[in-house]
Amino acid sequence: MGITIVIIDQGVDASHERLNGCYIDGVTIERCCTGGVATERGREDYQLYEHVYSDDTGHGTGIAAIIYRMAPEARLFALKLAAEDRRITEDLLVKALEYCLDMEGVQVINISMGIAMAAPSERLSTACRRVAEKGILISAAAYNFPGLACYPAHLPSVYGVSIGLVKDKREYGYQEGPINILAKGTTQRVATLNNGYSIAQGTSYATAYFTAIAAGIISRSPGGSLEEIREAIRREARKDVQPLYYFKQDAPMRVHLRTMPELDVLGRELFTGRERIAFAGRVALFPVSEKEMKTVLEFSGECRTEVTMLIDYPVRLNHSELAQAGGLGLDMVRDVEKVDFSLFDTLVCGYFLDQLSDANVAFGIRLVERCIALNKHFILWDEDVYELVKKMARVDYSGRIHVVRVDDQLYEEIKQFHNLPYLKVPVLGVVGTSNRQGKITAQMRIRDILRSAGYKVAHVSTEPQGILLGADFVFPYGFKTPIHPPEPEWSRLMRIAMRGIQRYAEPDIILTGTQGGLLPRAKMISNELGHDLSSMHYLLGVQPDAIACAINPMDPPELVRQTVGVIASYCKSKLVFCFLTPWTRNIYTDGSGQKHFTKWALLDRVQMTDKLRYYEDELLVPVIDMMDKDKDAFILQAIQDTFS
Repeated sequence: MGITIVIIDQGVDASHERLNGCYIDGVTIERCCTGGVATERGREDYQLYEHVYSDDTGHGTGIAAIIYRMAPEARLFALKLAAEDRRITEDLLVKALEYCLDMEGVQVINISMGIAMAAPSERLSTACRRVAEKGILISAAAYNFPGLACYPAHLPSVYGVSIGLVKDKREYGYQEGPINILAKGTTQRVATLNNGYSIAQGTSYATAYFTAIAAGIISRSPGGSLEEIREAIRREARKDVQPLYYFKQDAPMRVHLRTMPELDVLGRELFTGRERIAFAGRVALFPVSEKEMKTVLEFSGECRTEVTMLIDYPVRLNHSELAQAGGLGLDMVRDVEKVDFSLFDTLVCGYFLDQLSDANVAFGIRLVERCIALNKHFILWDEDVYELVKKMARVDYSGRIHVVRVDDQLYEEIKQFHNLPYLKVPVLGVVGTSNRQGKITAQMRIRDILRSAGYKVAHVSTEPQGILLGADFVFPYGFKTPIHPPEPEWSRLMRIAMRGIQRYAEPDIILTGTQGGLLPRAKMISNELGHDLSSMHYLLGVQPDAIACAINPMDPPELVRQTVGVIASYCKSKLVFCFLTPWTRNIYTDGSGQKHFTKWALLDRVQMTDKLRYYEDELLVPVIDMMDKDKDAFILQAIQDTFS
């Protein structure tokens, strides 16, 4: 009988046709947690089930079928890892390696899995070293995304395997470094559950091929030491095998080859926000009376660019107070002829085509026309305005046009990073019961408080102006949502984006927020358009660990409890505190019985204090005025306590 190969995975389906005639046995190592929940305080037990190794996912069956096809004389042993909570963690892998130490006749261990982390644990390093000292070769998969440390593949006692461009499945390349093997992991037909097949690629399959190749080398050198086997592996490797990295594109089976430096450049551009508008040095804002521009003015000190001109509609009331916002001290311009175009290189343009006034629309068109003639750059958050700019641009126009949107091309770029490690950085979300609650203002306040305390904060903005205000990623799903992927795709898109932000922004915490409310009830009460379903798709992607909830002075406490409860149910989020917007309005009933709202009005100081006390008594959680600077220390401490 041939040599014995152990496959550490989530089981093998020995009845698959690809394994006909294969000698295979196995066991299951299951982690059982007292009370059924794995906690830091809970004691963990392990159960061993001999001759039980059914496949949970199909992955292990594909690995076994490759090895058997390449090394049909080998004895396969499936070492299945299982847990009551379905979490396959490092402790199970260590238990499996320790089990192998007590087995007789094992020559090769295949580990087509790994843990992406900066440094290995002492337990894992020791277990792999002890296995190697016993003369057993370990073949382990590198991470599919290049350049990320993955263990045990990166350990010196292990052969780390990645994908190589080989012409024959029995060929492989050898290179110095922690990932020293390049084998066949390209697109192929692999065995899976229920006697089925799937089309797949990845380092898991490259590892299986090398495992079988290594078994063949060992069988030709009976009694050889690991160092002699290593020398034979070096000697028989092809010298011209190049590494190959796979990333999904729009076609299901299409592959795209990128070098690691190219991916890093793209990743920094996509997930840090620094490169997106690097062309903009000095900007003019138009129209500054829109709420998006008001936020830019309010937080002008946070802008990535210098605001040098304020332009507004000709048909407006006097907004001279806006010109002083943020301490800019700039004059307001409402006449194209009075615009000093030498003061800015980029026009930041809002939704002027939605104006009911023809004069205001005509004003915006003339302004755009002059900017095009002078080759000014544009930052836009209205796709209708973008189409207008494209139509008006001359053939020799040399300016840059950036639209704050998520189109299909951007989505395809983002999907290339789907193999990044799962999110470990804590996520804080700012949510609310409805719209017009100052959620973007709250995010900016929290961001400033955390940064002042020395934390590195990444910001994911759902408002287009986030591109100017230092957001690392912008997903503008509010007004005139310029997001092309359908809503069911949003959660996947944002999961990948959050991993990219973790990788390239390297934050201590990720901060984000939502548009509008989350409950259909909020929309029915206010009789306004809401973003409840959109917000839920978004939240399912960013998965906040904790939330701060904005509430209105007229919200029933039950509405707040339901909003927080829905998020807790879907995202397992903890409520840190609530904050009260000072804007309120009342409901009145007209003669026909139709309900209406009065105009928005600000609470005075006494009303604000009374409302804060009322909601704290009703909700039994801290409720604060977000704009009260005396609450900065409380906000910081509450967030630290939540994530400590």
